[in-house]
Amino acid sequence: MDRKLCVRPSNFIHGLENIVDRYDSFIIDQWGVLHNGETPYSHVLECLINLKNSGKKMIILSNSSKRKQSAIDGMKKVGIDPLLFDEVITSGELGWNMINQRDFSSAHIYRRDLRALSDEDDVMKVFVLGNGSDDLEYVYSCRCILAPAQDADFILCRGTFSILDGKSDKTYKSAKDFMVGCEQSLQECASAGLPMLVTNPDFYRPGCGSPMPGLVGQMYSKLIGDESKVTLIGKPLQMVYESSLKALSAVVGTETVLRRDRVCCIGDSMEHDIKGASGAQMASVFISNGVHASELNRAEGECARPDQDSINFFMLKHREYLPDFVLPCFKW
Repeated sequence: MDRKLCVRPSNFIHGLENIVDRYDSFIIDQWGVLHNGETPYSHVLECLINLKNSGKKMIILSNSSKRKQSAIDGMKKVGIDPLLFDEVITSGELGWNMINQRDFSSAHIYRRDLRALSDEDDVMKVFVLGNGSDDLEYVYSCRCILAPAQDADFILCRGTFSILDGKSDKTYKSAKDFMVGCEQSLQECASAGLPMLVTNPDFYRPGCGSPMPGLVGQMYSKLIGDESKVTLIGKPLQMVYESSLKALSAVVGTETVLRRDRVCCIGDSMEHDIKGASGAQMASVFISNGVHASELNRAEGECARPDQDSINFFMLKHREYLPDFVLPCFKW
């Protein structure tokens, strides 16, 4: 192994204090970086307050399939004050806007008779792979109704706990059970030639490692044999970074020029956070105790730095897109 190749692109830092003066704004992932869905990780609250007190602008950019307000409520629930952030952007909110506005210019979603989707009264039929909690509210609020595969206009993949077609809806106790149960449904959708919209491109959930919608999207792409039939909304796609930069520009105001080289992205997924930041030509910090913790011989949420051999092997595996900095956990 070429050790220099592995470690040279990544600078190990003890905390964000080491680099805070280099950047004006931070785009921060949520799950696996700030919390595990139940409680904040160690040092997170102190770090966020220090960033805020340093005058830094902060945006949450999450691959959550839920809408913005749900993400805000979720942060409150785990004890993180959402007022620390200047904006919250979720894949679910961007996806909802796309469907509600019938703006599918960047997605391969269409009526089977190919008629335009510009009518404000137009109701779309959707086959849903959902999260089992707010699926109906999400679908109905953007003027859609549930439908079986043979009648649907597209598949909305936003979770790995429920299968909803308006006739034989099912909810599963675990994502693992869902993955087994959805195989037949995906085959029926593929036979009908349905396009799929995935509003959470993540592959695995931090901590428990259970499958996420991004994995379902991969499965369906192979099943239908046409990658163009699956549209992802979220990291690492560049549309979400452009949305983040637009939001930051609104925060800093017209009198300040937003410099891309003064924005730093922080996340725990190499395939999503780090790859996305690289494509957007922005700096990145890799948090090593999140979704990749087990690959680095560490427990999720642990603040100990991975050993040198583990991080070398890991970085060699992901050498196509490497972070600018490596931090064991989100700390000051």
